[in-house]
Amino acid sequence: MLILHIIEYLMEEQVGTYIFMITEIVYYLSITVYLLYDKKDQKRL
Repeated sequence: MLILHIIEYLMEEQVGTYIFMITEIVYYLSITVYLLYDKKDQKRL
């Protein structure tokens, strides 16, 4: 619950939007890296 209040406070500030964008980018990068490694594992088999 405390995290939600912190997110709400950050969203009021402009900094919150930048943090949200960064977290989204990191999230998508992690997915792409995971998929790339998954393809490499399939090629090995």
